[in-house]
Amino acid sequence: MVENGGCKSCLTALGVLRVSLVDQLEGRIDSLLDILVSREVFTRDDREEVLCRLGPRARVRTVLDILTCKGEEAAKIFLSITWKDRSPLVRKRVRGAISRF
Repeated sequence: MVENGGCKSCLTALGVLRVSLVDQLEGRIDSLLDILVSREVFTRDDREEVLCRLGPRARVRTVLDILTCKGEEAAKIFLSITWKDRSPLVRKRVRGAISRF
């Protein structure tokens, strides 16, 4: 599972959870971008591409699109960063999405 540092397919989980992630992360996308850059998951150019989008929901979608291009390890780091702030219901959905694949 993600909470233990492992993941069967974090990229698949991002796809399955895309709508709920957009809903959940729209209010903190700017701070999340800073974390992704500081962890070297995103480059400054990636950050700039996200910030060019109008509206926080479009920005979250762009983050998810970039993560998909960056691969499994980037998706795993992203999910671990956002894991702590998720409600128990969302955590259960993440576990279910990951265990299916």
